[in-house]
Order: sequence, then structure tokens, then C-alpha cells
Amino acid sequence: MRFTRSRCTPSAFGLVTPAVDGLWGRVVTAVLATAIAALTISVLFGPAGLTRLLRLQAERQALGEVAVAQLQRNQRLHEDLGRLQHDVRHLEATARRELGLVRPNEFVYRFKDAPGSAPRR
Repeated sequence: MRFTRSRCTPSAFGLVTPAVDGLWGRVVTAVLATAIAALTISVLFGPAGLTRLLRLQAERQALGEVAVAQLQRNQRLHEDLGRLQHDVRHLEATARRELGLVRPNEFVYRFKDAPGSAPRR
């Protein structure tokens, strides 16, 4: 069996559709180009598009950093709580600093701030 040139073309196997010529071809091309452009714009800028994805990724990163900071703060507070429960000196120092407590027969002197100096806590 000998193959001729007409039998070996891609269209002979159904791989290529016939070209559309004339006004109808230009209309089909314009409609397809418009549809592709609209789809591209929708994917990039639509409500669930690429810009929203990038914004959500940045928000996720920021929230992750906040979560890490909160976990570190929680760890410090947990350690401070342990010291307050087991270390009497630390408990006393914290009570004096935070609550302004004094021992019996102890005097507290308060001085007026000098002009131009920052107030002390």
C-alpha cells in the first residue's frame, strides 16, 4: 500500500479543522479574542482573582507574625507566673513595682519633678 500526499495530512486524521475565511472568520476570531481577554481580566482582577490571592497571602503572613509574637508573649507570661508562684522575692518586687505596696514601718518619699524633666513612673 502506497501513501499519497493527500492521505498523510493531519486533516486526514481529524487533527486539523478547516480554516474559516472571510467575514465569518473575522467575527469568530474577534469573539474568541474578546472572550479570552475577558477571562484574563476576570482571573487577574476579579473577586477571586490573582490580586485578591496576593492580598490574602500578605494578610496571612502578617497574621502569622502576630501569632508568633503572641506565642512568645504567652511564654514570657507563663514563665513570670511560675516565678510569682515560687519566688517570694520576685513576688514582692512585682507587688512593689505594679501595686506600689510598702512594708509596715517603711516610708515612701515622693519628690516633685524638676522643671523640664520627664515624669517618672
